[in-house]
Amino acid sequence: MEMSETNIEQYTEKIWETYTRMKGKKSRDELLDELIVITGWERKHANKVLLGLKCSRRWRARREAPPQYGVVMIEFLKICWLTIK
Repeated sequence: MEMSETNIEQYTEKIWETYTRMKGKKSRDELLDELIVITGWERKHANKVLLGLKCSRRWRARREAPPQYGVVMIEFLKICWLTIK
């Protein structure tokens, strides 16, 4: 039986509260393993969720390259392009 998304969110919040209070790598690994078994997530994703780095569409916003040409150069390039056509 699969868990619904709301149940997974509730479970993850409870695990996260416990995970943040835990000390020691071994105990955190055991808790992470439990989360993986129950949710079916990959280990890397589960770790990011517990660390608070859950990916969202806003977080992965596209980074645009800085403009390479000034306004004058762009106008010049437009003229060149139009005359070649």
